[in-house]
Amino acid sequence: MTADILAIEFVHYLKERNLYHQEKIAIISFDDIIYASLFDPPLTTIRLDQVKKGELAMETLADLIKEPDKTREQSQFLIGELIIRQSS
Repeated sequence: MTADILAIEFVHYLKERNLYHQEKIAIISFDDIIYASLFDPPLTTIRLDQVKKGELAMETLADLIKEPDKTREQSQFLIGELIIRQSS
């Protein structure tokens, strides 16, 4: 959720200073919050399955509690969906 908010704030910052030129700058973010589609320009973003993201986080936490000394993968990957809108 934070990535889209930061991208929206960045575009707003550029617009306030008359530095945002849509034909020269492409902004792509992450999370696809509801405001991403409502912003001007609508934000291109990557959508993840938030439920799956939460499930993986809880599974990782439960594993850490059960076996705190076990070596684990540092990263887990989820397949995202690119949502192309007008900011790119």
